[in-house]
Amino acid sequence: MSDKSSIAVLTDNIYKTYRIDKDDITVLNGISLTIQEGETVAIVGPSGAGKSTLLHIIGLMTTPSAGHLRINGINKFSNNKILSKYRNSIIGFVFQSYNLLPEFTVVENVMMPLLIAGVNRESAEIRAKEMLEKVGLASRIKHLPSELSGGEQQRVALTRAVINKPKILIADEPTGNLDRNTGNNIMDLVFKMHSTYGFTLIMATHNDEIAGRCGSVIKLLDGKII
Repeated sequence: MSDKSSIAVLTDNIYKTYRIDKDDITVLNGISLTIQEGETVAIVGPSGAGKSTLLHIIGLMTTPSAGHLRINGINKFSNNKILSKYRNSIIGFVFQSYNLLPEFTVVENVMMPLLIAGVNRESAEIRAKEMLEKVGLASRIKHLPSELSGGEQQRVALTRAVINKPKILIADEPTGNLDRNTGNNIMDLVFKMHSTYGFTLIMATHNDEIAGRCGSVIKLLDGKII
């Protein structure tokens, strides 16, 4: 039996249904899983299987239609203000489309989670520059996202995601917009950061090679674990 204190994510019979016109579309159909702290997990399956929806629920970005969710021992997220604060403090996100703020420089994008958490601007800038140097972007800190390659943008996004030292890193197809070599480099960086910071990694991917690098693989089909 798993030690409850070491469980990062627990879902119990999670359902997610969307109302489209007059039809109810069930995207997740009774998902139950347990992910331990520090584990690396790949979620795989065809497009439309429910991978992104499951990640959004685990990441507290959307609520399930039914079922129970526990993140690091907490299962009460009814207050939106508390939910937002908790999400910002323990969960980092990396998306396929990078989701960088186009009007802000590289260093300003990376600083953003620290500023939201109440860190003063000077300290946030120092920390962001240190992190960017570690990922080989020291010379790009004043550039805008539009001036970077796809691989560089994803390194910025990854650095921003871990700047607050989250307990859980959620990555939704993080290499989906990258060529094979650049994607492998990004995943090398992800696993290096996992070794350094010890966060739980939960990642959706279509890439079997990348999934094989994770400690466990969860397969989804038509909203169910198979």
